[in-house]
Amino acid sequence: TSTFSSKYPNKHKGSGLGIYVNESFTGNVINELTIISPDIETLFMEISYQGQNFNFGVVYRPPSGNLKHFNQQIEKVLNVLSNKEINNHSIVCGDFNINLFKNDVNKSKFENILFGNCFLPTISLPTHEKPGCDSSCIDNILVSDVNNVVGSGLLTDIKVSHHYPTVCFYDIIDADSEGSEDTTDSQ
Repeated sequence: TSTFSSKYPNKHKGSGLGIYVNESFTGNVINELTIISPDIETLFMEISYQGQNFNFGVVYRPPSGNLKHFNQQIEKVLNVLSNKEINNHSIVCGDFNINLFKNDVNKSKFENILFGNCFLPTISLPTHEKPGCDSSCIDNILVSDVNNVVGSGLLTDIKVSHHYPTVCFYDIIDADSEGSEDTTDSQ
């Protein structure tokens, strides 16, 4: 297993992303999409498995960060991913700290960015539950090709802080290839 990580310098809480890549996969960091700032943290890789390539990334939006700057940066990232000619398989996991259950301008702007770049969220359940607060859907797994999603959901027996881990089963082998296998991407 190879480990790839990034962390905002001089910040000790609420920073740091990682991707663990199984030794049967090969991966390279996509530097142009990897961002570390007070408003957004991203780590992206191009991963290959049995001749198939896909883009995989993790995103964290600090709740104290500037939402306008986050939206500008995530839109640039998703735009690059949706225009990549190498492949059309992209998966983006993250704690976006934008509640998809709330009908407000922040949710609308975020969804417009997602949909405008052909990304769909795979999670529609509460991912964050904190005593005294309403349940929210702030963690998600976004995909550029929903046809390859076999299933998605939450691991409700496990809680990390106030967040439930999210999971998405994604078929990365083309349907016309021999030996179709599923793989799991989780946050």
